[in-house]
Amino acid sequence: MAPTATGDQIRRMLQALLVDRFKLVSHRVTKEFEGYNLSPVKSGRGIPETSEGDQAAPWPAALRKGAPAPNAWDGQIIEHTPEVGVGEIDDRRVTIVQLSEALEGMLGTAVWDQSGLTGNYYFALRYALESAPDDADALPLNAALQKSLGLKLEKHRGPVEMLVVDHIEKTPSEN
Repeated sequence: MAPTATGDQIRRMLQALLVDRFKLVSHRVTKEFEGYNLSPVKSGRGIPETSEGDQAAPWPAALRKGAPAPNAWDGQIIEHTPEVGVGEIDDRRVTIVQLSEALEGMLGTAVWDQSGLTGNYYFALRYALESAPDDADALPLNAALQKSLGLKLEKHRGPVEMLVVDHIEKTPSEN
């Protein structure tokens, strides 16, 4: 792949590879599932949108060693655990849809973006993991989202598009 390939281009190349080499046959279905809506808190408090010339904040201390320039990761979400029981999400000029997708991976369930925010944002979010000790210096995830970003997670049932694999070969065809 070209180093400049976008995420969409990489996904299309991978799909073509699976169809060509593994004879993948699939279809999509939509089902209702439990999950969360990510929406603004009623106070209207929010996060400021980034402008084209904005510089990213310095990397958190836990990520500084050998880190590239802060703007080198624009469009990326970096999740890490700087200390026992505490998680951090550092976002570099990302959309709230990207944050929703990251939260889906963390929570293991669907997260629908209902924020109405369409820009790009820089922010850092520090939160307590479920395994956090009682003396952890961080708020639970939902409270941290509300305090830092003016967003909240609310239980919701909604549609989730799923990929159903109808057929795939165990061994790929030759190049």
